[in-house]
Amino acid sequence: MIHVPDVRATMEWYTSIGFKLVRQNEEDGEINWAKLSFGNSEVMVDAGGKVSTEQRREVDLYILTDNVDDLPTPQGPGSSRGRAL
Repeated sequence: MIHVPDVRATMEWYTSIGFKLVRQNEEDGEINWAKLSFGNSEVMVDAGGKVSTEQRREVDLYILTDNVDDLPTPQGPGSSRGRAL
């Protein structure tokens, strides 16, 4: 999820380059969250981001799978050696 200062403007930009609006949430006339798709990929944007010229931005990464049991178990230093749900 990408935190942005203006969800409506961001949503409009993504749809202008070919993304499809999947869902949005509006409270008191302001869109504060949207989910968009492009092929099999999806991106979510939500309110609260700050305008910045920095190269790094704040995002939350969500990974969805149809069958968690088919995923490989993490290995190596720092891994959970299991699955945390």
